[in-house]
Amino acid sequence: MTSREEAVATTPPPSIREDSDVFRRLPPDAQARVRAAWEAEAAAEVRWHEQRRRQRRRTVGECTALLLFLMLLVRGLAYGSFALTAFVVGPLVGLLVDRAPRERFVVACCGMAGHAGIALLTGLCSADVFGIVLTGVVFAIYGVRREFGAFDGDH
Repeated sequence: MTSREEAVATTPPPSIREDSDVFRRLPPDAQARVRAAWEAEAAAEVRWHEQRRRQRRRTVGECTALLLFLMLLVRGLAYGSFALTAFVVGPLVGLLVDRAPRERFVVACCGMAGHAGIALLTGLCSADVFGIVLTGVVFAIYGVRREFGAFDGDH
């Protein structure tokens, strides 16, 4: 394939907007500027979607790590099923936190629901008030970080 054929093959099809009478009446240099603006807009949208995917992966990983840490802290190594279940429930909590509003109370409730879900899945449904409150506090701190954007550009 020649370089001309490669260029034609990689050139995107013309936008439907280019078929309008207004666009065709523009001078060639103005048409080029408008096309460049459209391309920049499309590139910005692609970057936004890539950033959202990175943020979602990061949130899922952070929530999984938080739940794993809390399960090991509250239950210790004696209950290995808690740690293993954190790998199942953690990503679900992460997806829920990612989709939920960025408010500390909502994030705390998601974490506490995850803790309760782990207790239900492992069959140890005892009154674990300390663990649920600790999980709520830790996830509330995480929610404050998300709510106020403690690290610019990452949430």
